[in-house]
Amino acid sequence: MQIVTLGLSAASTAVGGEEAKTILSAIATGVVGANSSLDKNILQNNTVQALELEMRALRAEKERDLLNGMADSDAHYPLQSGIRDVIAYYYGGSLTDAMLRLVEKTGSEAQASLASTAEVRKAFQSAH
Repeated sequence: MQIVTLGLSAASTAVGGEEAKTILSAIATGVVGANSSLDKNILQNNTVQALELEMRALRAEKERDLLNGMADSDAHYPLQSGIRDVIAYYYGGSLTDAMLRLVEKTGSEAQASLASTAEVRKAFQSAH
């Protein structure tokens, strides 16, 4: 899309008539607007979907903990533990927890990637 915009902008300055310049400039502006809107919609839709998936995953983890506890004896899983797990289940699917978890995952993945790259770089430099 950027190439189209650049081409239209360049053509609008190179073309002879004022009417043609205006039309080409208007088309270039439309292309820029459409590109911006498309990027925004894709980003927004993917962000919402990622948060929803993370919220479901967090709630599933809390539900698993709750069910495992309920399967245990009362001596090992008292009422207070059940109440704690129900509250954790309720908050486990919150938007805030999902955002924090995604940030945490992304940060740890980035650190692992950086460490791995540093190891490869070090091995490469020592071989040459």
